[in-house]
Amino acid sequence: MTAATSAFGVVVSIGQGDAATVLPGVDVFDAIAELTSCQSPSETRDQIETTNFDSAAKEFIAGLKDGGEAQFDMNFVPGDAGQTSVRSAFDSGQLRNFLIVFTDAATTTLDFKALVLQKPIASGGVGEALTSSLTIKVSGTVTWT
Repeated sequence: MTAATSAFGVVVSIGQGDAATVLPGVDVFDAIAELTSCQSPSETRDQIETTNFDSAAKEFIAGLKDGGEAQFDMNFVPGDAGQTSVRSAFDSGQLRNFLIVFTDAATTTLDFKALVLQKPIASGGVGEALTSSLTIKVSGTVTWT
C-alpha cells in the first residue's frame, strides 16, 4: 500500500507584507488561485573543499544551504488577490513570505521568504484557457512543519 500524497488541493499563498519587516507567523496570506502545477523549492548545499597535503583524497565540509527556486503554473485570474500580490511583489522587488500547504494527513507546510523572479502574465491561444507561470527564488531558510 502506498503512502503517496495527491497534488490535488495543494495551496500556495503569498504574504501581504514586506517579508523584511513582517514575520511569517504574523503575516496575512492570500492564496494564489487556480494552480495547475507546483514545483516546491529544492534545497541544495554548497561544498567547501578542505583538501590539504595530509589528505589521501579530496575532502569536503558542508557549506551554506540554498533554498533554490519554486515554479508554479496557474490559470490566469487577473482579479485574484494572490495573483495580484505576486505581480505587485515582482514590481516592488521586495522579499515576500510564502506558505505552501500540502495535502498529506499531517498537513505538512513549508514557509519561506522569496523574491518573485517571473511576473505572471497571461498566455494562451484560440480555444485555450489563459495560463500563467510564476518563478520565485528562496532567500534564507525553508521551514518545514
